[in-house]
Amino acid sequence: MNEIIIDITDQGVEAMHFDRFNLGFLGKMHITRASEIFFNTDTQDWEIKLPGQDAPYKSAVGFKAYEDARDFEVEWLQECRKHGINPLSEAGAGVCEAIRYGNE
Repeated sequence: MNEIIIDITDQGVEAMHFDRFNLGFLGKMHITRASEIFFNTDTQDWEIKLPGQDAPYKSAVGFKAYEDARDFEVEWLQECRKHGINPLSEAGAGVCEAIRYGNE
Protein backbone atom coordinates (compact mmCIF):
# COMPACT_ATOMS: atom_id res chain seq x y z
CA MET A 1 0.00 0.00 0.00
CA ASN A 2 1.58 3.21 -1.15
CA GLU A 3 -1.26 5.62 -0.48
CA ILE A 4 -4.70 5.87 1.05
CA ILE A 5 -7.33 7.63 -1.01
CA ILE A 6 -9.94 9.35 1.19
CA ASP A 7 -13.11 10.95 -0.19
CA ILE A 8 -14.58 13.67 2.03
CA THR A 9 -18.00 14.93 0.95
CA ASP A 10 -21.10 16.36 2.59
CA GLN A 11 -22.29 12.71 2.79
CA GLY A 12 -19.32 11.75 4.96
CA VAL A 13 -15.94 10.11 4.50
CA GLU A 14 -15.17 7.06 2.36
CA ALA A 15 -11.90 5.16 2.17
CA MET A 16 -10.52 1.64 2.03
CA HIS A 17 -10.00 0.15 5.49
CA PHE A 18 -6.45 -0.81 6.42
CA ASP A 19 -5.68 -2.45 9.74
CA ARG A 20 -2.29 -0.71 9.76
CA PHE A 21 -3.87 2.76 9.54
CA ASN A 22 -6.91 3.38 11.73
CA LEU A 23 -9.24 6.03 10.29
CA GLY A 24 -11.25 6.17 13.53
CA PHE A 25 -9.92 9.66 14.21
CA LEU A 26 -12.28 10.84 11.43
CA GLY A 27 -15.33 9.80 13.47
CA LYS A 28 -17.54 6.77 13.99
CA MET A 29 -16.72 4.11 11.41
CA HIS A 30 -19.13 2.01 9.35
CA ILE A 31 -17.26 -0.70 7.46
CA THR A 32 -18.67 -2.79 4.60
CA ARG A 33 -16.99 -5.00 2.02
CA ALA A 34 -16.28 -3.24 -1.27
CA SER A 35 -15.90 -6.61 -2.98
CA GLU A 36 -15.92 -10.29 -2.20
CA ILE A 37 -12.90 -12.51 -2.66
CA PHE A 38 -13.92 -16.12 -3.03
CA PHE A 39 -12.40 -19.46 -3.99
CA ASN A 40 -13.66 -21.07 -7.19
CA THR A 41 -13.63 -24.83 -6.60
CA ASP A 42 -13.87 -25.56 -10.34
CA THR A 43 -10.81 -23.52 -11.36
CA GLN A 44 -9.02 -23.83 -8.00
CA ASP A 45 -8.28 -20.08 -8.09
CA TRP A 46 -9.36 -16.99 -6.18
CA GLU A 47 -11.76 -14.46 -7.76
CA ILE A 48 -12.90 -10.94 -6.92
CA LYS A 49 -16.56 -10.05 -7.36
CA LEU A 50 -18.17 -6.67 -6.78
CA PRO A 51 -21.59 -6.30 -5.12
CA GLY A 52 -24.30 -6.45 -7.78
CA GLN A 53 -22.15 -8.30 -10.32
CA ASP A 54 -23.50 -11.51 -11.79
CA ALA A 55 -19.96 -12.71 -12.54
CA PRO A 56 -16.52 -11.26 -11.86
CA TYR A 57 -14.61 -9.41 -14.57
CA LYS A 58 -12.33 -11.72 -16.57
CA SER A 59 -9.34 -9.74 -15.31
CA ALA A 60 -10.44 -10.28 -11.67
CA VAL A 61 -10.14 -14.08 -11.71
CA GLY A 62 -7.33 -16.62 -11.67
CA PHE A 63 -5.39 -15.59 -8.57
CA LYS A 64 -3.39 -18.51 -7.18
CA ALA A 65 -3.23 -17.10 -3.64
CA TYR A 66 -5.77 -15.20 -1.55
CA GLU A 67 -3.12 -12.61 -0.69
CA ASP A 68 -2.52 -11.93 -4.40
CA ALA A 69 -6.25 -11.36 -4.91
CA ARG A 70 -6.39 -9.04 -1.88
CA ASP A 71 -3.39 -6.99 -3.02
CA PHE A 72 -4.91 -6.64 -6.47
CA GLU A 73 -8.33 -5.74 -5.02
CA VAL A 74 -6.83 -2.91 -2.97
CA GLU A 75 -4.77 -1.53 -5.86
CA TRP A 76 -7.75 -1.68 -8.26
CA LEU A 77 -10.32 -0.12 -5.94
CA GLN A 78 -7.88 2.56 -4.73
CA GLU A 79 -7.09 3.50 -8.35
CA CYS A 80 -10.81 3.77 -9.12
CA ARG A 81 -11.39 5.95 -6.04
CA LYS A 82 -8.40 8.13 -6.90
CA HIS A 83 -9.91 8.94 -10.30
CA GLY A 84 -13.58 9.02 -9.27
CA ILE A 85 -14.43 5.89 -11.25
CA ASN A 86 -17.19 3.50 -10.21
CA PRO A 87 -15.60 0.01 -10.21
CA LEU A 88 -18.88 -1.40 -11.60
CA SER A 89 -18.72 0.88 -14.64
CA GLU A 90 -17.13 0.15 -17.99
CA ALA A 91 -14.29 2.47 -16.95
CA GLY A 92 -13.91 0.48 -13.71
CA ALA A 93 -13.61 -2.72 -15.72
CA GLY A 94 -10.95 -0.99 -17.82
CA VAL A 95 -8.98 0.00 -14.71
CA CYS A 96 -9.20 -3.61 -13.50
CA GLU A 97 -7.88 -4.90 -16.81
CA ALA A 98 -5.10 -2.29 -17.07
CA ILE A 99 -3.82 -3.02 -13.57
CA ARG A 100 -4.05 -6.79 -13.94
CA TYR A 101 -2.24 -7.06 -17.23
CA GLY A 102 0.19 -4.29 -16.38
CA ASN A 103 1.29 -6.28 -13.31
CA GLU A 104 1.96 -9.58 -15.06
